[in-house]
Amino acid sequence: MSQNKTPIKAKIILEADSIIIEYIKIVQNTCNMFAFITSNLNDIPFDEIPKPPIISNIKLGDIDYVGDKKNYLDMWLFNHGMNDIIKAINISLGLANYLAEITSLNKTNIKYGEYIEFEKRLNKKYLKKDLPALIDLTSKLVNKPLIYVEEIKSINDVRKCHEHRSGIVTEIDTNSNDGEIPNLKMKWIGNQLSYERNGDEFIIYKTGVSLDKGDLLKLSNIKKSKSFEIGERIRTDINTFYELAWTGFLFIKHIADNFNFGKR
Repeated sequence: MSQNKTPIKAKIILEADSIIIEYIKIVQNTCNMFAFITSNLNDIPFDEIPKPPIISNIKLGDIDYVGDKKNYLDMWLFNHGMNDIIKAINISLGLANYLAEITSLNKTNIKYGEYIEFEKRLNKKYLKKDLPALIDLTSKLVNKPLIYVEEIKSINDVRKCHEHRSGIVTEIDTNSNDGEIPNLKMKWIGNQLSYERNGDEFIIYKTGVSLDKGDLLKLSNIKKSKSFEIGERIRTDINTFYELAWTGFLFIKHIADNFNFGKR
């Protein structure tokens, strides 16, 4: 005699924090690799790249480089580092739209096989979208206007220039006309450390500043930018790279913090 079996139910938990987790997962690995590479670059042959931060007293081993170290660092920074930041943003935006569409299944019965197919269609749908299209779609899923959109788009403009034109700015790459001269402007959000003493605020530019016990430390987000003229090679430094990653994080966190599952 056959026995009645209780149907197995799948519990799907939708959390906007997963949007942030995906971004951090990719960018953290990228920043760790960047720190590892630069920690093995001695006597870097150009001044604008500062010494890497000390992250450990463990020596992981030397890297054998083929060719000029400057070219190697540039190649990695833009072909991998910048790409990974934009890739992480794209995936997070795609996930936000994916989560919004999943809510359409609320209070409906669906076979497991149908759900798998539904999930595959969503993944394929949003993987095909480019960054501007994903930003436009995602702007409709949050309760507040998106922040730092110009910064994210400009970082992507710089990435495309390096990927398609080896980092040499051409007229097609320009996105600004500051001073009536077309140029490629990269915008991002940087960090500024300062302290307040007797009502006055002082910006800390370097280590070794002497502080009193009553001084109030303050870490602020500030807008930064850098312009590259036509024919100029795009260059940046380690600190800026980390700030670009920070800009992406602030952008994605704002989406997660203000996500509305009811919109679609």
